[in-house]
Amino acid sequence: MFNQKEMVSIVLSSVFLGFALSFWYFLSAASGVVDERSYIVIFLIMLVSVFFVLFVNSCAKKIAAYYFNSDINIRLWEIKRWGYKPVHYFGNPLSAGIVLPLMTSFISVGYFVWFAPLVFDIKENKSRVAKKHGANNFYFMNESHVGLIAAFGLLANLFFAYLGYLVGFYEFSRLNLYFAIFNILPFSDLDGTKIIFGNRVLWIIMFVLSLIGVLLALVAI
Repeated sequence: MFNQKEMVSIVLSSVFLGFALSFWYFLSAASGVVDERSYIVIFLIMLVSVFFVLFVNSCAKKIAAYYFNSDINIRLWEIKRWGYKPVHYFGNPLSAGIVLPLMTSFISVGYFVWFAPLVFDIKENKSRVAKKHGANNFYFMNESHVGLIAAFGLLANLFFAYLGYLVGFYEFSRLNLYFAIFNILPFSDLDGTKIIFGNRVLWIIMFVLSLIGVLLALVAI
């Protein structure tokens, strides 16, 4: 289901996000306030939790893409330009999926972490379309299809957030909710942009669900 590059992207995102989310504990361990072994345990918990959050989202999108006779490629989120003029391009794309989590964590001393490391590209699977509809048929992905695929991934995270709460995995539940609220933002190549271009009503529903989930997490979890 996942190729080597996709797994590398997911694992790298998990490692850097795990460190960013546990940065406060890292500083505490460095200053002697928290035992180093305790920090390692916290970092591993964050690492594994983030990995499953990203894996759940990616798997859900893969399944949805298969339904639409297409394939998606999971990759690190990159920013290629910093302005609107033709010359406002970075020499090399900025790996925002790694840089922003670390930057926000350092600036806020671990109290705020940007939690949107991955994006996806999509293309039609011609062989699957030919088998299903005939060799002479053509199938094109539109923005509505792409938006539904992105929404399906975030719905999976909301579902697992609820499931995690029921079984007592509160940290895993919180991370799923935070992931959903960050990725629903209509910015750059994030899922929110794909959803809002595909169906604005769907975006509003997803945004409200994600926001309610985060607010409940802040109060109840």
